[in-house]
Amino acid sequence: MPLKYSRRFGAGCLLTLLMIPGLLGQEGKTVAITERLGNSVTLHTGVTGLQNDSVIVWTFGTSSPPPTIAKSVYGRIETNISERFRERLQLDPQTGSLSITNISTSDAGIYQLHIINGQILKREFTLEIYYPVNRPHITSLQASRRSSVHLSASGRCWVLCFVENGRDVTLSWYRGTERLNQTSSPDLSTSLSLRLEIWEDSPVYSCVATNPVSKEAAEGNIKQLCAELDASSQNANNKRPK
Repeated sequence: MPLKYSRRFGAGCLLTLLMIPGLLGQEGKTVAITERLGNSVTLHTGVTGLQNDSVIVWTFGTSSPPPTIAKSVYGRIETNISERFRERLQLDPQTGSLSITNISTSDAGIYQLHIINGQILKREFTLEIYYPVNRPHITSLQASRRSSVHLSASGRCWVLCFVENGRDVTLSWYRGTERLNQTSSPDLSTSLSLRLEIWEDSPVYSCVATNPVSKEAAEGNIKQLCAELDASSQNANNKRPK
């Protein structure tokens, strides 16, 4: 919607105008962003070449109207408006893009951008914050009561991998680059576990835990665990009375 304005119109009037629900303007699709806790993130607008007489306003939250957290009015930039984001925001006056440093879980939510530059432009972003995924574990039968390794009668080896669960965590077994199986659960109170039958002539196996922002692989030589279990089983058989 074309909008003629000047400094006489007043910055306060412009900011009030932007907050009117349902105000027409150029709107794009909501952009979904996921980021790791503690990282920095930039909400890119896709806009370039804004002039100093532009008005840029960023809001955060779902209240009506949502509170302003950063703005640039006729070239004057303010990024310490909200105590929540103090010293953590950077606003690019040429693009309107907003950068947030050292993000925390409380920064997750809806961010809205309004730009007046001869017309009104709107953008909306949703930001999700994730903890890094935990490292999965594999242990030998002798080292764990969870019986993470079991030798079958045919000499093949069953291996169990487990990891502490978290939001959107997936646990997978790979043979080389091929994913063999996977598991996930919305129940965050229990760990994830996944077992696999190991064949001696197969290439390297790996157990990997992932979420949308991180990836961890289990440490330990799986074939060595199977070999140790095989040796332990043979020793036990040799000790049996004949």
